[in-house]
Amino acid sequence: MLRLLLPSFLIFFGISAVAQPKAQINITVSDAKNQDLILAYYLGGKQYIEDTFQIDYSGKCTISQTEPFEQGIYLLTFPERNMKYVEFLLGPDQQFSMQFELAKAIQTMMITDCEDNKRFFEYNQFVEFIKERTEALNQKKTRYKKNGQTDSLALIESKLSIFDSEFTKYQQQFMKDNPTAFFTKVLGYAIRPTIPDGLDEAGRFYYYKSHYFDNVNWSFDPIIRTPVYEKFLNEYFDNLTVNSPDSIIAACDFFLSKIPAKSELYKSTVITLVNRYASSTFVCFDAIYVHMVEKYYANGKAYWMTSDEQKETLARMTSNAQRLKNSLCGAKAVNFTVRNEFGAPKQLSDLSGKYILLVFWTPNRDEQSEMMKNLASMSATLTEKEVEVIGISTSTMDKTAATNMESYFCLSKTDYDAICKDFDALNRSVPEAVLLNSDKTIRYKHLGASNLEQVISGL
Repeated sequence: MLRLLLPSFLIFFGISAVAQPKAQINITVSDAKNQDLILAYYLGGKQYIEDTFQIDYSGKCTISQTEPFEQGIYLLTFPERNMKYVEFLLGPDQQFSMQFELAKAIQTMMITDCEDNKRFFEYNQFVEFIKERTEALNQKKTRYKKNGQTDSLALIESKLSIFDSEFTKYQQQFMKDNPTAFFTKVLGYAIRPTIPDGLDEAGRFYYYKSHYFDNVNWSFDPIIRTPVYEKFLNEYFDNLTVNSPDSIIAACDFFLSKIPAKSELYKSTVITLVNRYASSTFVCFDAIYVHMVEKYYANGKAYWMTSDEQKETLARMTSNAQRLKNSLCGAKAVNFTVRNEFGAPKQLSDLSGKYILLVFWTPNRDEQSEMMKNLASMSATLTEKEVEVIGISTSTMDKTAATNMESYFCLSKTDYDAICKDFDALNRSVPEAVLLNSDKTIRYKHLGASNLEQVISGL
Protein backbone atom coordinates (compact mmCIF):
# COMPACT_ATOMS: atom_id res chain seq x y z
CA MET A 1 0.00 0.00 0.00
CA LEU A 2 2.80 2.42 0.85
CA ARG A 3 4.43 1.79 -2.49
CA LEU A 4 1.23 2.88 -4.20
CA LEU A 5 0.47 5.89 -1.98
CA LEU A 6 3.92 7.46 -2.09
CA PRO A 7 4.02 8.15 -5.84
CA SER A 8 0.44 9.42 -5.72
CA PHE A 9 1.34 11.84 -2.96
CA LEU A 10 4.35 13.13 -4.88
CA ILE A 11 2.30 13.59 -8.04
CA PHE A 12 -0.43 15.41 -6.13
CA PHE A 13 2.07 17.62 -4.36
CA GLY A 14 3.82 18.45 -7.64
CA ILE A 15 0.58 19.41 -9.37
CA SER A 16 -0.45 21.60 -6.45
CA ALA A 17 2.89 23.41 -6.46
CA VAL A 18 2.82 24.08 -10.21
CA ALA A 19 -0.80 25.20 -10.23
CA GLN A 20 -0.32 27.78 -7.47
CA PRO A 21 -0.50 31.20 -9.20
CA LYS A 22 2.18 33.77 -8.46
CA ALA A 23 -0.04 36.53 -9.81
CA GLN A 24 -3.73 36.78 -8.94
CA ILE A 25 -5.83 39.95 -9.06
CA ASN A 26 -9.43 39.59 -7.96
CA ILE A 27 -11.55 42.35 -9.51
CA THR A 28 -15.08 43.42 -8.64
CA VAL A 29 -16.72 46.15 -10.73
CA SER A 30 -20.16 47.17 -9.53
CA ASP A 31 -21.29 48.80 -12.79
CA ALA A 32 -19.66 46.62 -15.48
CA LYS A 33 -21.07 43.10 -15.59
CA ASN A 34 -21.04 40.30 -18.15
CA GLN A 35 -18.54 41.91 -20.51
CA ASP A 36 -14.96 41.65 -21.76
CA LEU A 37 -12.03 43.08 -19.84
CA ILE A 38 -8.69 43.75 -21.52
CA LEU A 39 -5.48 43.76 -19.49
CA ALA A 40 -2.92 46.01 -21.19
CA TYR A 41 0.50 47.39 -20.37
CA TYR A 42 2.77 50.28 -21.37
CA LEU A 43 6.05 49.88 -23.19
CA GLY A 44 8.02 52.54 -25.03
CA GLY A 45 5.20 55.07 -24.77
CA LYS A 46 2.68 52.70 -26.38
CA GLN A 47 0.02 50.37 -25.02
CA TYR A 48 -0.06 46.63 -25.71
CA ILE A 49 -2.64 43.96 -24.91
CA GLU A 50 -1.52 41.38 -22.37
CA ASP A 51 -4.68 39.27 -22.35
CA THR A 52 -8.49 39.37 -22.46
CA PHE A 53 -10.75 38.21 -19.63
CA GLN A 54 -14.48 37.95 -18.94
CA ILE A 55 -16.35 39.78 -16.17
CA ASP A 56 -19.18 37.56 -14.93
CA TYR A 57 -22.79 38.47 -14.17
CA SER A 58 -21.90 39.53 -10.63
CA GLY A 59 -19.18 41.95 -11.83
CA LYS A 60 -16.30 39.70 -10.79
CA CYS A 61 -13.20 38.70 -12.72
CA THR A 62 -9.95 37.01 -11.69
CA ILE A 63 -6.70 37.66 -13.51
CA SER A 64 -4.11 35.03 -12.69
CA GLN A 65 -1.07 33.27 -14.06
CA THR A 66 1.54 30.91 -12.69
CA GLU A 67 4.43 33.33 -13.24
CA PRO A 68 4.52 36.99 -12.14
CA PHE A 69 3.72 39.70 -14.65
CA GLU A 70 6.49 42.05 -15.73
CA GLN A 71 6.34 44.92 -13.27
CA GLY A 72 4.96 48.30 -14.34
CA ILE A 73 1.75 50.28 -14.74
CA TYR A 74 -1.07 48.25 -16.26
CA LEU A 75 -4.52 49.12 -17.57
CA LEU A 76 -7.90 47.49 -17.11
CA THR A 77 -9.70 48.44 -20.32
CA PHE A 78 -13.45 48.07 -20.86
CA PRO A 79 -14.16 47.83 -24.62
CA GLU A 80 -17.95 47.90 -24.13
CA ARG A 81 -17.67 51.17 -22.19
CA ASN A 82 -15.99 53.23 -24.93
CA MET A 83 -12.56 51.79 -24.01
CA LYS A 84 -12.67 53.43 -20.60
CA TYR A 85 -9.68 52.27 -18.57
CA VAL A 86 -8.29 52.17 -15.05
CA GLU A 87 -4.55 52.24 -14.39
CA PHE A 88 -3.02 50.25 -11.54
CA LEU A 89 0.36 48.98 -10.41
CA LEU A 90 1.83 45.53 -10.79
CA GLY A 91 4.92 45.61 -8.61
CA PRO A 92 6.38 42.97 -6.28
CA ASP A 93 2.94 42.28 -4.73
CA GLN A 94 0.79 40.62 -7.38
CA GLN A 95 -1.86 38.91 -5.24
CA PHE A 96 -4.54 41.40 -4.23
CA SER A 97 -8.12 42.53 -4.77
CA MET A 98 -9.65 45.61 -6.42
CA GLN A 99 -13.25 46.74 -5.94
CA PHE A 100 -14.64 49.86 -7.60
CA GLU A 101 -17.34 51.57 -9.60
CA LEU A 102 -16.10 52.16 -13.15
CA ALA A 103 -17.89 55.52 -13.50
CA LYS A 104 -15.91 56.83 -10.51
CA ALA A 105 -12.99 54.40 -10.36
CA ILE A 106 -10.43 56.59 -8.61
CA GLN A 107 -12.85 57.91 -5.99
CA THR A 108 -14.42 54.51 -5.20
CA MET A 109 -11.37 52.25 -5.44
CA MET A 110 -10.87 49.80 -2.57
CA ILE A 111 -7.64 47.80 -2.50
CA THR A 112 -7.02 44.73 -0.34
CA ASP A 113 -3.58 43.18 0.31
CA CYS A 114 -1.47 45.60 -1.75
CA GLU A 115 0.04 48.67 -0.07
CA ASP A 116 1.58 49.87 -3.34
CA ASN A 117 -1.82 50.20 -5.01
CA LYS A 118 -3.37 51.73 -1.89
CA ARG A 119 -0.74 54.48 -2.04
CA PHE A 120 -1.14 54.77 -5.82
CA PHE A 121 -4.88 55.45 -5.62
CA GLU A 122 -4.54 57.74 -2.59
CA TYR A 123 -2.11 59.78 -4.67
CA ASN A 124 -4.48 59.84 -7.64
CA GLN A 125 -7.37 60.86 -5.42
CA PHE A 126 -5.35 63.90 -4.36
CA VAL A 127 -4.53 64.60 -8.02
CA GLU A 128 -8.27 64.53 -8.80
CA PHE A 129 -8.92 66.90 -5.90
CA ILE A 130 -6.38 69.41 -7.24
CA LYS A 131 -7.57 68.93 -10.82
CA GLU A 132 -11.21 69.71 -10.01
CA ARG A 133 -10.31 72.96 -8.32
CA THR A 134 -7.73 74.18 -10.83
CA GLU A 135 -9.96 73.44 -13.83
CA ALA A 136 -12.59 75.86 -12.55
CA LEU A 137 -9.93 78.48 -11.84
CA ASN A 138 -8.37 78.06 -15.27
CA GLN A 139 -11.74 78.64 -16.92
CA LYS A 140 -12.06 81.89 -14.99
CA LYS A 141 -8.50 82.81 -15.89
CA THR A 142 -9.26 82.45 -19.60
CA ARG A 143 -12.38 84.58 -19.25
CA TYR A 144 -10.67 87.31 -17.21
CA LYS A 145 -7.74 87.42 -19.62
CA LYS A 146 -10.09 87.78 -22.59
CA ASN A 147 -12.00 90.60 -20.87
CA GLY A 148 -8.88 92.39 -19.64
CA GLN A 149 -9.84 92.05 -15.96
CA THR A 150 -6.31 92.53 -14.62
CA ASP A 151 -7.07 92.52 -10.89
CA SER A 152 -9.25 89.42 -11.09
CA LEU A 153 -6.64 87.69 -13.25
CA ALA A 154 -3.93 88.35 -10.65
CA LEU A 155 -6.12 86.90 -7.91
CA ILE A 156 -6.79 83.73 -9.94
CA GLU A 157 -3.09 83.28 -10.71
CA SER A 158 -2.32 83.64 -7.00
CA LYS A 159 -4.82 80.89 -6.14
CA LEU A 160 -3.42 78.63 -8.88
CA SER A 161 0.07 79.19 -7.51
CA ILE A 162 -1.12 78.07 -4.07
CA PHE A 163 -2.52 74.84 -5.52
CA ASP A 164 0.75 74.23 -7.41
CA SER A 165 2.65 74.69 -4.18
CA GLU A 166 0.31 72.33 -2.31
CA PHE A 167 0.71 69.67 -4.97
CA THR A 168 4.51 69.95 -4.94
CA LYS A 169 4.55 69.66 -1.13
CA TYR A 170 2.26 66.63 -1.32
CA GLN A 171 4.57 64.90 -3.82
CA GLN A 172 7.65 65.62 -1.72
CA GLN A 173 5.96 64.39 1.45
CA PHE A 174 4.69 61.28 -0.32
CA MET A 175 8.21 60.36 -1.41
CA LYS A 176 9.60 61.11 2.06
CA ASP A 177 6.97 58.96 3.80
CA ASN A 178 7.35 56.08 1.31
CA PRO A 179 11.03 56.07 0.27
CA THR A 180 11.14 52.44 -0.92
CA ALA A 181 7.62 52.17 -2.37
CA PHE A 182 7.17 51.06 -5.98
CA PHE A 183 5.21 54.19 -6.93
CA THR A 184 7.81 56.45 -5.30
CA LYS A 185 10.32 55.11 -7.82
CA VAL A 186 7.87 55.86 -10.62
CA LEU A 187 7.32 59.38 -9.27
CA GLY A 188 11.08 59.97 -9.33
CA TYR A 189 10.84 60.10 -13.12
CA ALA A 190 7.69 62.24 -13.11
CA ILE A 191 8.57 64.98 -10.62
CA ARG A 192 10.33 68.02 -12.09
CA PRO A 193 12.71 70.40 -10.27
CA THR A 194 11.25 73.40 -8.45
CA ILE A 195 13.21 76.44 -9.61
CA PRO A 196 14.05 78.96 -6.87
CA ASP A 197 13.14 82.62 -7.24
CA GLY A 198 15.68 85.24 -8.23
CA LEU A 199 17.26 83.50 -11.23
CA ASP A 200 17.37 84.95 -14.73
CA GLU A 201 16.22 82.92 -17.74
CA ALA A 202 19.60 81.25 -18.28
CA GLY A 203 19.95 80.55 -14.58
CA ARG A 204 16.51 78.98 -14.46
CA PHE A 205 17.35 76.72 -17.41
CA TYR A 206 20.66 75.52 -15.99
CA TYR A 207 19.21 74.98 -12.53
CA TYR A 208 16.37 72.91 -13.98
CA LYS A 209 18.72 70.84 -16.13
CA SER A 210 21.28 70.26 -13.37
CA HIS A 211 18.56 69.01 -11.00
CA TYR A 212 16.56 67.05 -13.59
CA PHE A 213 17.85 63.68 -12.36
CA ASP A 214 17.63 64.41 -8.62
CA ASN A 215 14.87 61.92 -7.81
CA VAL A 216 15.66 59.24 -10.38
CA ASN A 217 16.42 55.63 -9.46
CA TRP A 218 18.43 54.42 -12.44
CA SER A 219 18.24 50.78 -11.28
CA PHE A 220 14.45 50.71 -11.53
CA ASP A 221 13.79 48.61 -14.65
CA PRO A 222 9.95 48.63 -14.35
CA ILE A 223 9.92 52.31 -15.35
CA ILE A 224 10.07 51.23 -19.02
CA ARG A 225 6.59 49.72 -18.59
CA THR A 226 5.00 53.01 -17.58
CA PRO A 227 3.87 56.08 -19.55
CA VAL A 228 6.33 58.16 -17.52
CA TYR A 229 9.72 57.17 -18.91
CA GLU A 230 9.17 58.21 -22.52
CA LYS A 231 8.06 61.68 -21.39
CA PHE A 232 11.10 61.91 -19.11
CA LEU A 233 13.50 60.95 -21.92
CA ASN A 234 11.82 63.12 -24.56
CA GLU A 235 11.89 66.22 -22.38
CA TYR A 236 15.59 65.79 -21.74
CA PHE A 237 16.52 65.44 -25.40
CA ASP A 238 13.88 67.79 -26.86
CA ASN A 239 14.00 70.65 -24.34
CA LEU A 240 17.23 70.36 -22.34
CA THR A 241 19.71 69.44 -25.09
CA VAL A 242 21.01 71.74 -27.82
CA ASN A 243 19.68 70.49 -31.16
CA SER A 244 23.02 69.74 -32.78
CA PRO A 245 24.74 66.38 -33.44
CA ASP A 246 27.68 67.01 -31.11
CA SER A 247 25.45 68.11 -28.22
CA ILE A 248 23.05 65.20 -28.69
CA ILE A 249 25.89 62.67 -28.87
CA ALA A 250 27.28 64.02 -25.58
CA ALA A 251 23.79 63.91 -24.05
CA CYS A 252 23.27 60.28 -25.16
CA ASP A 253 26.55 59.21 -23.58
CA PHE A 254 25.86 61.14 -20.37
CA PHE A 255 22.32 59.78 -20.07
CA LEU A 256 23.38 56.18 -20.68
CA SER A 257 26.32 56.46 -18.27
CA LYS A 258 23.75 56.77 -15.47
CA ILE A 259 22.10 53.40 -16.20
CA PRO A 260 23.48 49.97 -15.16
CA ALA A 261 24.90 48.44 -18.34
CA LYS A 262 23.24 45.01 -18.09
CA SER A 263 19.76 46.24 -17.19
CA GLU A 264 16.49 46.22 -19.11
CA LEU A 265 16.38 50.01 -18.73
CA TYR A 266 19.77 50.27 -20.44
CA LYS A 267 18.63 48.00 -23.28
CA SER A 268 15.37 49.90 -23.77
CA THR A 269 17.11 53.30 -23.71
CA VAL A 270 19.82 52.32 -26.21
CA ILE A 271 17.21 50.95 -28.61
CA THR A 272 15.01 54.04 -28.18
CA LEU A 273 17.85 56.47 -28.86
CA VAL A 274 19.13 54.53 -31.89
CA ASN A 275 15.65 54.42 -33.42
CA ARG A 276 15.02 58.05 -32.55
CA TYR A 277 18.03 59.30 -34.51
CA ALA A 278 18.08 56.64 -37.22
CA SER A 279 14.83 58.13 -38.49
CA SER A 280 15.75 61.79 -37.95
CA THR A 281 15.11 64.13 -40.89
CA PHE A 282 17.49 66.82 -39.62
CA VAL A 283 20.51 67.46 -41.83
CA CYS A 284 23.73 65.84 -40.50
CA PHE A 285 21.97 64.01 -37.65
CA ASP A 286 23.09 60.65 -39.07
CA ALA A 287 26.30 61.29 -37.11
CA ILE A 288 24.31 60.46 -33.96
CA TYR A 289 23.18 57.13 -35.40
CA VAL A 290 26.75 56.26 -36.43
CA HIS A 291 28.03 57.10 -32.94
CA MET A 292 25.34 55.04 -31.22
CA VAL A 293 25.96 51.98 -33.40
CA GLU A 294 29.73 52.15 -33.06
CA LYS A 295 29.77 52.76 -29.29
CA TYR A 296 26.85 50.64 -28.12
CA TYR A 297 26.39 47.91 -30.74
CA ALA A 298 29.65 47.27 -32.58
CA ASN A 299 31.73 46.86 -29.42
CA GLY A 300 29.53 44.28 -27.68
CA LYS A 301 27.57 46.49 -25.27
CA ALA A 302 24.28 45.39 -26.86
CA TYR A 303 24.16 42.27 -24.71
CA TRP A 304 20.70 41.34 -26.01
CA MET A 305 21.84 40.78 -29.63
CA THR A 306 22.47 37.05 -29.24
CA SER A 307 20.20 35.14 -31.64
CA ASP A 308 21.25 34.40 -35.23
CA GLU A 309 18.66 36.86 -36.53
CA GLN A 310 19.84 39.57 -34.12
CA LYS A 311 23.45 38.95 -35.12
CA GLU A 312 22.47 39.47 -38.77
CA THR A 313 20.72 42.71 -37.79
CA LEU A 314 23.83 43.77 -35.88
CA ALA A 315 26.02 43.09 -38.91
CA ARG A 316 23.72 45.20 -41.12
CA MET A 317 23.69 48.05 -38.59
CA THR A 318 27.48 48.00 -38.32
CA SER A 319 27.92 47.92 -42.08
CA ASN A 320 25.41 50.74 -42.55
CA ALA A 321 27.14 52.86 -39.91
CA GLN A 322 30.50 52.34 -41.58
CA ARG A 323 29.02 53.37 -44.95
CA LEU A 324 27.43 56.48 -43.44
CA LYS A 325 30.67 57.38 -41.65
CA ASN A 326 32.30 58.24 -44.98
CA SER A 327 29.57 60.78 -45.75
CA LEU A 328 29.05 62.49 -42.38
CA CYS A 329 29.02 66.26 -42.22
CA GLY A 330 32.61 67.30 -41.61
CA ALA A 331 34.07 64.23 -43.33
CA LYS A 332 36.37 64.56 -46.32
CA ALA A 333 34.41 63.77 -49.48
CA VAL A 334 35.57 60.76 -51.48
CA ASN A 335 37.12 61.84 -54.78
CA PHE A 336 35.35 60.76 -57.96
CA THR A 337 35.50 61.17 -61.74
CA VAL A 338 32.64 62.24 -64.02
CA ARG A 339 32.51 63.41 -67.64
CA ASN A 340 31.03 66.35 -69.47
CA GLU A 341 28.82 66.07 -72.54
CA PHE A 342 31.92 65.72 -74.76
CA GLY A 343 33.35 62.87 -72.67
CA ALA A 344 36.12 64.91 -71.03
CA PRO A 345 36.84 63.68 -67.49
CA LYS A 346 36.48 65.85 -64.40
CA GLN A 347 37.47 64.95 -60.84
CA LEU A 348 36.06 66.39 -57.63
CA SER A 349 39.60 67.37 -56.67
CA ASP A 350 39.75 69.59 -59.79
CA LEU A 351 36.96 71.88 -58.49
CA SER A 352 38.09 75.06 -56.77
CA GLY A 353 34.99 76.98 -55.67
CA LYS A 354 34.66 78.42 -52.16
CA TYR A 355 31.66 76.12 -51.91
CA ILE A 356 30.69 73.24 -54.20
CA LEU A 357 27.08 72.14 -54.58
CA LEU A 358 26.74 68.63 -55.97
CA VAL A 359 23.26 67.98 -57.40
CA PHE A 360 22.38 64.33 -58.01
CA TRP A 361 19.49 63.88 -60.40
CA THR A 362 18.01 62.08 -63.38
CA PRO A 363 17.07 64.28 -66.37
CA ASN A 364 13.55 64.70 -67.74
CA ARG A 365 11.62 63.94 -64.54
CA ASP A 366 8.74 66.21 -63.65
CA GLU A 367 9.31 66.12 -59.87
CA GLN A 368 12.65 67.86 -60.36
CA SER A 369 11.16 71.07 -61.75
CA GLU A 370 10.80 72.75 -58.34
CA MET A 371 14.45 72.16 -57.47
CA MET A 372 15.61 73.47 -60.84
CA LYS A 373 13.38 76.53 -60.54
CA ASN A 374 14.88 77.21 -57.13
CA LEU A 375 18.40 76.93 -58.51
CA ALA A 376 17.54 79.27 -61.39
CA SER A 377 16.05 81.86 -59.03
CA MET A 378 19.12 81.64 -56.78
CA SER A 379 21.65 82.58 -59.47
CA ALA A 380 22.58 85.88 -57.87
CA THR A 381 22.88 84.35 -54.39
CA LEU A 382 24.96 81.44 -55.67
CA THR A 383 27.33 83.88 -57.41
CA GLU A 384 27.53 86.13 -54.35
CA LYS A 385 28.30 83.20 -52.05
CA GLU A 386 30.82 81.75 -54.54
CA VAL A 387 29.00 78.45 -54.89
CA GLU A 388 29.99 76.26 -57.83
CA VAL A 389 27.03 74.10 -58.89
CA ILE A 390 27.80 70.68 -60.35
CA GLY A 391 25.04 68.46 -61.73
CA ILE A 392 25.75 64.73 -61.76
CA SER A 393 23.54 62.31 -63.67
CA THR A 394 23.53 59.05 -65.57
CA SER A 395 23.28 60.69 -68.99
CA THR A 396 23.93 63.95 -70.83
CA MET A 397 21.74 66.57 -69.23
CA ASP A 398 19.12 68.76 -70.87
CA LYS A 399 20.74 72.18 -71.08
CA THR A 400 17.49 74.05 -70.41
CA ALA A 401 16.72 71.97 -67.32
CA ALA A 402 20.24 72.35 -65.97
CA THR A 403 20.25 76.15 -65.83
CA ASN A 404 23.34 77.57 -64.02
CA MET A 405 24.78 74.08 -63.43
CA GLU A 406 27.88 72.59 -64.96
CA SER A 407 26.56 69.32 -66.36
CA TYR A 408 28.43 66.03 -65.87
CA PHE A 409 27.44 62.42 -66.20
CA CYS A 410 28.72 58.95 -65.36
CA LEU A 411 29.72 56.31 -67.85
CA SER A 412 27.31 53.81 -66.29
CA LYS A 413 24.58 53.58 -63.68
CA THR A 414 26.98 51.49 -61.61
CA ASP A 415 29.42 54.42 -61.48
CA TYR A 416 26.57 56.82 -60.68
CA ASP A 417 25.30 54.61 -57.86
CA ALA A 418 28.81 54.31 -56.41
CA ILE A 419 29.16 58.10 -56.21
CA CYS A 420 25.68 58.48 -54.74
CA LYS A 421 26.53 55.86 -52.13
CA ASP A 422 29.64 57.78 -51.07
CA PHE A 423 27.42 60.80 -50.36
CA ASP A 424 24.49 58.85 -48.83
CA ALA A 425 22.32 59.86 -51.77
CA LEU A 426 21.65 56.36 -53.14
CA ASN A 427 18.02 55.23 -53.23
CA ARG A 428 16.81 58.64 -52.09
CA SER A 429 14.39 60.87 -53.95
CA VAL A 430 16.03 62.99 -56.64
CA PRO A 431 17.18 65.60 -57.04
CA GLU A 432 19.28 65.78 -53.90
CA ALA A 433 22.16 68.13 -53.23
CA VAL A 434 25.33 67.96 -51.12
CA LEU A 435 27.21 71.13 -50.16
CA LEU A 436 31.00 70.92 -49.79
CA ASN A 437 33.49 73.40 -48.38
CA SER A 438 36.49 74.44 -50.45
CA ASP A 439 38.61 71.70 -48.83
CA LYS A 440 35.99 69.15 -50.01
CA THR A 441 34.66 68.41 -46.54
CA ILE A 442 30.92 67.84 -46.39
CA ARG A 443 29.09 70.83 -44.97
CA TYR A 444 25.44 69.82 -45.57
CA LYS A 445 23.72 66.93 -47.29
CA HIS A 446 20.18 65.76 -48.11
CA LEU A 447 19.37 69.22 -49.44
CA GLY A 448 16.25 69.55 -51.56
CA ALA A 449 13.77 72.12 -52.84
CA SER A 450 12.43 72.78 -49.33
CA ASN A 451 15.68 73.72 -47.59
CA LEU A 452 18.30 74.51 -50.24
CA GLU A 453 17.67 78.26 -50.47
CA GLN A 454 17.76 78.69 -46.68
CA VAL A 455 21.09 76.87 -46.39
CA ILE A 456 22.75 78.78 -49.26
CA SER A 457 21.49 82.14 -47.99
CA GLY A 458 22.99 81.38 -44.57
CA LEU A 459 26.53 80.85 -45.87
